[in-house]
Amino acid sequence: MGFVPVDRHPLRSLAHKNIFTIGDAIDVPTSEAGAVAHFEADIFVENFLAAVNGEPFPHRFDGHANCFVELGRGEALLLDFNYDTQLLTGKFPLPGIGPMKLLGASRLNHLGKLAFEKIYWNVLLPGHALPVPTALSMAGKHLPRGAQLMPVNSIEGHTFNVNDEGFFTDPAEWNEDLACILAELIGIEQMTEAHWKALRFMREDAARNGTTPTLRRMQTVGGFDVKELFRLFPGEPAKKMAYLAGLPRPVGCV
Repeated sequence: MGFVPVDRHPLRSLAHKNIFTIGDAIDVPTSEAGAVAHFEADIFVENFLAAVNGEPFPHRFDGHANCFVELGRGEALLLDFNYDTQLLTGKFPLPGIGPMKLLGASRLNHLGKLAFEKIYWNVLLPGHALPVPTALSMAGKHLPRGAQLMPVNSIEGHTFNVNDEGFFTDPAEWNEDLACILAELIGIEQMTEAHWKALRFMREDAARNGTTPTLRRMQTVGGFDVKELFRLFPGEPAKKMAYLAGLPRPVGCV
């Protein structure tokens, strides 16, 4: 397609180690948008200087993109995502406060789009800092209802193997830090001891029997209250528990 092949994190050419490329010319799997070029530029200078000095790269570009989409009738959408995380719901730029809404049509988003024209000429082009982090922040955000549980097989430096539905194919790649990140992605803001008790039983039972336990087995063998599991893991508790426990999707009764 004519794009410059680069290592997508430091943005260095794969063919020529003394060349870095940012903006629309590169082949990274994210939006060819102005915001992406801006975030790429944020990490470029220090990475380039490190390469010149033979030092490790201090920054990794995560594919962060955010942009407005005009809908007409005085409303707009606001999108926020990166390489590893699909479109998110929540508030922007302040977690839980906003005032703009992610992945939702609003008049305020439209006004934000209009205001950004002034920001572009008076803040971005002169090189002033914006109060928006270069890397995607998950604070106050989560995947929309019905979204894939895991869009890709790496996130925040963790790499793992998943199937087409997003479930782990190798439970040994799981760890509790990763479970906390995944929980936040699906809207569970804080993992309590009750959450961990369910996940630990699920992993121990799967190790003994070779299959991921169903919700019925969680009740009959593990002694868990099904209503409590629905409260802890709303919507599809067995599926979400398996996802967070790094196990294949359970087969059988819920």
